[in-house]
Amino acid sequence: RQRLTYAYLTLRTDGRRLWDVFDGSPRAHRVVGGPVRSKGKTEWDLCSAEGLVRIRRLDRERSDASAVLDTAERGALLTLDRDVEDGRDLRIRPDVGVQG
Repeated sequence: RQRLTYAYLTLRTDGRRLWDVFDGSPRAHRVVGGPVRSKGKTEWDLCSAEGLVRIRRLDRERSDASAVLDTAERGALLTLDRDVEDGRDLRIRPDVGVQG
């Protein structure tokens, strides 16, 4: 299983962090890898206060709730409607909400 092998560092002149922008929400994530498209699915690597997470959406499970992923590239800020543990994968099913 291949995983991202580097750390993503974002520096801001105002000193704010990702979690400050989202009021400390553990569901806030930054896209640090992807989209990686392969046969019938697309994957993104996300970084959050909890650590690295890989999300995967099957093409047949695309929905309006996750439509923001269609344009999500490295650096994008996303919030998921559920908690994800560090190092875990999350399959984005039609009922999983993703906001950008």
